[in-house]
Amino acid sequence: MQAKQIREYYKKLWILLTKQQKNKFKVVLLLLVISSLFEILSLGSLLPFITAIVSPEVIFENEYTRPIVDALEWSTKEEVRIYLTVIYISIIVLTALFRTMLKVYEVRFIYSVGAMISRNIYKSYLLRTYSEYLLSNSSEILSDLPHKVGELISSWLTPSINILVAIVLSIA
Repeated sequence: MQAKQIREYYKKLWILLTKQQKNKFKVVLLLLVISSLFEILSLGSLLPFITAIVSPEVIFENEYTRPIVDALEWSTKEEVRIYLTVIYISIIVLTALFRTMLKVYEVRFIYSVGAMISRNIYKSYLLRTYSEYLLSNSSEILSDLPHKVGELISSWLTPSINILVAIVLSIA
């Protein structure tokens, strides 16, 4: 499949989406950005956390961290280790929560689009003229509908969203 065809499919899908689904997609994108910021924060804080655990005296001696330590009134190495461990674990938990929220919203969005496509196809079958209806095998059409829409979701829409998520996270 060529890039131009793929773009056309995305344009057609975007036109088919309701305003509510477009807003849900924007929420997914917003959660994606927030999730990637938390990923950056969790990965960026790993090395300082390890440094503080291995040699907490660096925290007391560093000119940038000394004002923070003084403001928080941390006086012993054990306090530094405990508080930084709690902070780091909190960052990791928040990152996991946002990734979970992102996945929940992502799945809800994908399946709402699938349901909308199923409804539209089913409605188009019901609105056919009687002569068109007689020419087609309606039981075959209606039995294939869930399978084809499920295939669309699992082989095209879900991977597209997953690729988008992977691109944003790798850029971040």
